[in-house]
Amino acid sequence: MKHWKVTKSGGRWLAGRKIPYRLHTLSQLTHTDGPVGCWATSYGSCHKYQIIDLLEVGCSEHVLDVVRPSIRVSEWYAARVDCAAKYVLKVALLKNNKKELFWKKTITENCLYVAKEILSAGGDWFKAEHVFKDYPAGVRYIGFFHKGKDRQFWAGHFGAKFTFGSVVIDFSHTALTE
Repeated sequence: MKHWKVTKSGGRWLAGRKIPYRLHTLSQLTHTDGPVGCWATSYGSCHKYQIIDLLEVGCSEHVLDVVRPSIRVSEWYAARVDCAAKYVLKVALLKNNKKELFWKKTITENCLYVAKEILSAGGDWFKAEHVFKDYPAGVRYIGFFHKGKDRQFWAGHFGAKFTFGSVVIDFSHTALTE
C-alpha cells in the first residue's frame, strides 16, 4: 500500500486477500514474496489510485519526449462465481500535474478506460491491457486508478477482485526515427 491512495472504501472496505480457490486461472501462480494475493471489494464502491512519477523512477525527459517508448499497462480482474461485480480501470498518461484528479475527469487522449460488469465469471480471471504508443512529448506521470463493487449488495468482500496491476516501459517499440 506504500504507493497507493485509497479514495473510497465503501461497504466492508477494500481488503487484501489470498486469491480464492474457486478463481482458478491465477490460483496456481506464486509471487517471489509468497502466494499471490488480490484486492477484494465490497458492496459499497471501493477505489484507489497511484501516480507514478516517471522521472523519479529513472526515465529521462529525452527518453520520454524523443524516444517515446511504448508503455504497457495491464491488470487482472475477476468476480466470484456466485456474485456479480463491477470493475473499472482507468490509466492515463499525464503531462505535468501529478495532483490532477484524473479519475474524476474525462480524459480522452492517452487514456485507457475499462468498465466491466462481470455477471458469471465461471472462476476465470480476465486481463485488461493496453499499450500506449506514439504519445505526445511532455508525458511525465502515469495515473493508475481502479475500483470495484459487488452488484448483489452482499455483506463482506464479494465484489470485484484485482491483482498484478503493472506498468512496463517497453523499448521494442519507439517513436524515434532516424
